[in-house]
Amino acid sequence: MTDTQTRSYVDALLEDASADYTVTREPAQFRGEDSDRFYWTVRRDTGEDGIDTVTPLEVVGADWRPLQNTQAFDFANAIIPNGDLIFEEIKVRRGGRKVQMTCRVPQDFKIAGEPIDTKIHFINGFDGHTVWGALFSPYRNFCTNQLVFPGYYLPGKPQKAMKVKHTRHAGHRIAAAYRSIQGATEYVGAVGELGYRLSTKRMSERSFDMFLESLVPTRGMEKRALNNAKDRQEEMRGVWVASDNLNNIRDTQWGALQALVEWNDWYRDYGSDDIKQEAIWNVPQYYAEALEWFDKN
Repeated sequence: MTDTQTRSYVDALLEDASADYTVTREPAQFRGEDSDRFYWTVRRDTGEDGIDTVTPLEVVGADWRPLQNTQAFDFANAIIPNGDLIFEEIKVRRGGRKVQMTCRVPQDFKIAGEPIDTKIHFINGFDGHTVWGALFSPYRNFCTNQLVFPGYYLPGKPQKAMKVKHTRHAGHRIAAAYRSIQGATEYVGAVGELGYRLSTKRMSERSFDMFLESLVPTRGMEKRALNNAKDRQEEMRGVWVASDNLNNIRDTQWGALQALVEWNDWYRDYGSDDIKQEAIWNVPQYYAEALEWFDKN
């Protein structure tokens, strides 16, 4: 954009994050002819010379239409400058198939006496199945562990995400963004209730061993499967024993859960940052089993 006077707040954020590209829909080729049923989503980055760099992304159906990043995140022009959300970052994921804008809710929260940052990840996608939406993610301030748990195990069963299909009108996106602030506040409140309950329940070394056995069973395992299970248990136990950020909560069930969260967030091998973040947002393995165990013990 050459006229800097017309650049919006969001335009500048997208440009700084290299997320100011556009996406078009181009017919897919089938036996040398254009298909009327399948299309490529095509990323177009315009260089300083005005020439587009073209990158095919995904094949989509005939009904799919792109929502450009400048449209998807234009709600921030109204919400962030007035202080209702605090901007943190924009990330381009999977080569441009998804774009994530992360904002922080300005209110102060505490869980089990610890400060918590409540973040909302707004998502736009060009992969044919990702719709505009918002994911709620409380973070422990001490260690940036993401407290994303399945809502059906939390008090009140709050939603951990919000998806909106009808977002073509800017007013709809602004209204949805404000609803997401309310949703994130309800979600962190429910996580807070869980944290308070678990912080009042003691966790001994023997209890922690039983907890690990419920997550990664070794009984009945043989050879390689047994060694893998033992190794995973030792990785989780190592975090619980040695992590400094657990010093005040280590002997509680909340501390045991945080050890599991920290292992999932920082020690587990996901292969890539994109795969890791998707796994965390979709609730990692063992979280449901852990919360079920806490309910029974």
